[in-house]
Amino acid sequence: MLSRFYRLIAAILVVGLALYMVTLNREAVSIALSPNYKISANAGVIFICVFVAGVLCTALVALYLGFKSYWREKGLHHRERQRLSFLQSMILARSALASGEWLRAKALWEGLLKLDPTDIIARVELSRSYELAGELLEALKVLEAARAKEPGNLEVLFQAAELNIKLGNKTAAIDNLALILYHQPVKKAALLARSLSEDLGRIDDALEYQARYESLATGSETEQSQRSATRLRFKKVLQEFSLDDQKLLDNVRDFCRRNAECLESWEKLAALERERGDYEAAGTAYVRAAKLSQEMRHWHEAFGLWLERRQPDRALAAAKVAVKDTKGVNRIYAELELIRLLIKLNMLDQAKTALQGFGELAKQCEVSLTREVGSSLTALKGLHLLASGQVKEAAELWRTIAYDESSDLHQEFRAVISVNGEAPSPTLSTP
Repeated sequence: MLSRFYRLIAAILVVGLALYMVTLNREAVSIALSPNYKISANAGVIFICVFVAGVLCTALVALYLGFKSYWREKGLHHRERQRLSFLQSMILARSALASGEWLRAKALWEGLLKLDPTDIIARVELSRSYELAGELLEALKVLEAARAKEPGNLEVLFQAAELNIKLGNKTAAIDNLALILYHQPVKKAALLARSLSEDLGRIDDALEYQARYESLATGSETEQSQRSATRLRFKKVLQEFSLDDQKLLDNVRDFCRRNAECLESWEKLAALERERGDYEAAGTAYVRAAKLSQEMRHWHEAFGLWLERRQPDRALAAAKVAVKDTKGVNRIYAELELIRLLIKLNMLDQAKTALQGFGELAKQCEVSLTREVGSSLTALKGLHLLASGQVKEAAELWRTIAYDESSDLHQEFRAVISVNGEAPSPTLSTP
């Protein structure tokens, strides 16, 4: 009721104002709408008509802007719903991927790509779905399409490189890694490209990628990088002089002098010296390699070389050097090799002393005896008993091993005892 009253008062005021304007402005006014058409009317009426026309135009403009704002707001809400739906579908697709449902994951990612063909993440994940399903070529095709849309996307390029490696196409993988390094310096890309180039024998390229990696390496990576660079330079030497044996030997010797910490160079030098019959130099090279690597395989080569040359004293000396220069678990393995060599050389008293002190040695080295070490030690004890003529004690030891199914030597010795129930013949077991 009150609102009606207010509207009535407003209408009376408007009508009164209009009558006042008409009454106050009674003179006639002519308005030319065209050269031949004019309108003549009271000035007050003209003023009121102009005012009403302005109000109507303003109302029309406001109505247009209102509709435009409404449709824009509606579009924003629609896009927001689409975005939320897209994200929800991505979560479902990733869940399917994580749970191993490759076909469902592929269908979901393909559906997402239909909604937004420009989404690179969806393409990468679709590729990963194909990869996990074992369809590597299809996965690579998806990535190629993604790379065409975003040539500099690092994730796409890394994924493509990994797929090419799995497919055995290392050259294509290197191309992808080179693109990564072109767009952005990345240590992983440089390191992987160096490794692949080295595998393909492209040492010059490997050295180039090595230089890129060195420029990015920091801290402890620098030392490892320098070792890799030395190894690559050595491979370059092998590649350059592979057709001339004498030049190869001379350059390997020179490389060993200039790069005394390069294990590969000492291994190669030992092999070359052994081939040409310089066993003294070969033995020295094997020992240098063994000291660098702390691995028993190099000491084995040294032992074998001197035994082959019928110089057991040199072999024994090398074994003692191995025991002296190794630490930790390698010290344990070196001691086992020394015991084996002592038995082989019929130095049974020294072998017995070493066997008896083996447990104490393991404690000093703070090394727990593994199953492998225990089996080797037991076998050496058996060999020592046989070499000492203690056949019954050796037979009991073999029998224990043969019927202990947890022993690594079980199969070997049980086969012997199952034939005659006795220990192996001393003539077959004694060096």
